[in-house]
Amino acid sequence: MSALQATRLFGMESGPRMFLDAVAKGKLHLAKFIVAASDNSLDVLNVKDSEGRTALITSVVSIPEIRTRTKMVAMICDKGGDTDIQDNHGGTALYYACQLRANELVKILIKRGVDPNLSDESGCTPLIMCCRVGNDIGTEILVKCYRRLGLDVDHEDGNGMTALMTALKQGYHECARVLVHLGKASLTKKAQQKEGCMDPIEWALRNGYSQEEIDSIVQKHAVDDLLAVRDQLNVARTLSNFDSDLSATDETDTDN
Repeated sequence: MSALQATRLFGMESGPRMFLDAVAKGKLHLAKFIVAASDNSLDVLNVKDSEGRTALITSVVSIPEIRTRTKMVAMICDKGGDTDIQDNHGGTALYYACQLRANELVKILIKRGVDPNLSDESGCTPLIMCCRVGNDIGTEILVKCYRRLGLDVDHEDGNGMTALMTALKQGYHECARVLVHLGKASLTKKAQQKEGCMDPIEWALRNGYSQEEIDSIVQKHAVDDLLAVRDQLNVARTLSNFDSDLSATDETDTDN
C-alpha cells in the first residue's frame, strides 16, 4: 500500500501522526509521500508530539544515521516546515542540533533562515548550548551568523551567564577563543552568581586556566583594541594637521 492510499484509507486526520512516525523512524520516502498526499502540508509538516516536538525537531533528535537525518531535515525545511517552533521546554531544532554537535544540521538550518537566538525556558540560546557542550565548530558557525545579523553574542541566560562565561566555566578553551576572536565577546561583563560577581577572566581563573591559556584567548582581542585606538589617534592627528594647514592658508591669504 502506498502512502497516498494509506492516507486516504485512514483519513487525512491521521496523516500528521503517520508523518511524525515516519520521520522518527527515518523513513524518508514515506515521509515525502505523506506530505505529497496531504491537503494541507503545513499541518503535516508542523505536527507536534506530546512533548511539543515538531517533525523537524524529531528528525534532529531521533534519527541516528547522519545522511538520512540530513536529508530529512532538508526536506522538511524545503517543503515549508517552520524552523522556529519551540517544544514544551523552549528547545528548537537548532538548539538540539547544537547540543548534539550535529553541525551539518546547524548549517542547513542557518541557511534556511532559522532564528539563531531563540532561548529555552532557562534562557539558554543555541550559542550558549554550544558552549555548554564544547561544540566549538557550532560556536564558530553561530558567531559568524550573529555577526552577519548584528546579534549580541553576550546574551545572558537565566543565571546571567554569557556564552563566553559558560565556555570558560566549562573549560572549553576553543569555544572561548572563537567568541573572543571572531565575536568580540565582552571580557568585562559580570554575572551575578551565588559564588559572587565574576567576569569571564575571573571564571577562567576560578576554573584552573593558566595565565598562558588566558593570554592566548584574550591576546588578539587586546591587539584589535590597540589597533582600533591607534586608528582613532591617526584620524585625530590627520584632522588636526588638516586644521593646521587650513589655518596657515587663511593666514597667508590675509597677509596677501
